[in-house]
Amino acid sequence: MSSSVCSSTSISKFISDQPYLHMLETKCTTMTDLKKIHAHLIKSGLIKDKIASSRVLAFSAKSPPIGDINYANLVFTHIENPNLFTWNTIIRGFSENSTPQYAIHLIIEMLSSSQVQPHLLTYPSIFKAYARGGLAKNGAQLHGRIIKLGLEFDTFIRNTMLYMYASCGFLVEARKLFDEDEIEDVVSWNSMIMGLAKSGEIDDSWRLFSKMSTRNDVSWNSMISGFVRNGKWNEALELFSTMQEENIKPSEFTLVSLLNACGHLGALQQGNWIYKYVKKNNVELNVIVVTAIIDMYCKCGNVEMAWHVFISISNKGLSSWNSMILGLATNGFEDDAIKLFARLQCSILKPDSVSFIGVLTACNHSGLVDRAKYYFQLMKKEYGIEPSIKHYGCMVRYSWSKQVLVEEARRGYKKYENGT
Repeated sequence: MSSSVCSSTSISKFISDQPYLHMLETKCTTMTDLKKIHAHLIKSGLIKDKIASSRVLAFSAKSPPIGDINYANLVFTHIENPNLFTWNTIIRGFSENSTPQYAIHLIIEMLSSSQVQPHLLTYPSIFKAYARGGLAKNGAQLHGRIIKLGLEFDTFIRNTMLYMYASCGFLVEARKLFDEDEIEDVVSWNSMIMGLAKSGEIDDSWRLFSKMSTRNDVSWNSMISGFVRNGKWNEALELFSTMQEENIKPSEFTLVSLLNACGHLGALQQGNWIYKYVKKNNVELNVIVVTAIIDMYCKCGNVEMAWHVFISISNKGLSSWNSMILGLATNGFEDDAIKLFARLQCSILKPDSVSFIGVLTACNHSGLVDRAKYYFQLMKKEYGIEPSIKHYGCMVRYSWSKQVLVEEARRGYKKYENGT
């Protein structure tokens, strides 16, 4: 938003002329912009206008990084007698954010209200929330309501129900809905392909994919990701080659899956090509993508390239640090792994259980038993991290080779064997 628009005088003039809807639609690009406009709408009393409040709600309910669902919820709670559009907006917002269970809470509240009842557009968001929460069993109850209302053949509702069942592993229910469709719908086919692959039925997933008369980018991306999920890395890379011939653009998630496949196969040449593809096509180098690239290079033994990526990209999350530490530790650079762990301790990030697996692995490979014991105690006492079987596994390896920490390691294994 320009400085002239942001000033109190100019905003007040906009509001006095009542172009606030135009402001919300054309001048608002960030939550900072929205909050300034929202504040003046409250001050002027125009926030009581249903359209204005709905526009504020709609923007703030967008998925991150644009919106802020907590702010949207605050806006929603201050709207008197919310209408159907308002309910649908906040429910959809929660279903697409990190707290989908709250969308379910809202539909229960909505159903108990005598003022506004759900509409055709309400139900898809709820089934999506059930899917994201892994709550297909609960969603089946809403499915029963859909049947009673005679809405089970609405395309959007039906597709989200099928997606819910398929993504949660309820393949019998998903297949029943799928088989009842007389017209081939690419959305339902994609859901079945994804659900079968997610449940380990990769051969059935591939057969279904092969039968599709029309595929979109989601079809290809889902099948490639399914191959990787089920350890069929060669098949994933082969399908990606075919995908390129068809000029289908891979999603960010698919690129991450392919990088994982290259790492498992040690396919450095293909991994290099995918990294170049990422740079050439300006794919966002977010934490997930960066970590996948580092992990791929480390698993392929090209630690130098992994290090180059690590130090050249500013957008590094804890997972990127962990991947680099473990990569150094497993490729003969144990001292560098320990030094990098020390740098992590001095950064704004806080080591987690995976970080300690990395540094313990480095100590393991270099035979630094006392240093390993130090990190093992540090993990528990300073960071409050309960050791997992992997941490105890590192200590057991020391114990067998150095006859040190035997009892502690044995106690650790016994603890996990007993499930305590």
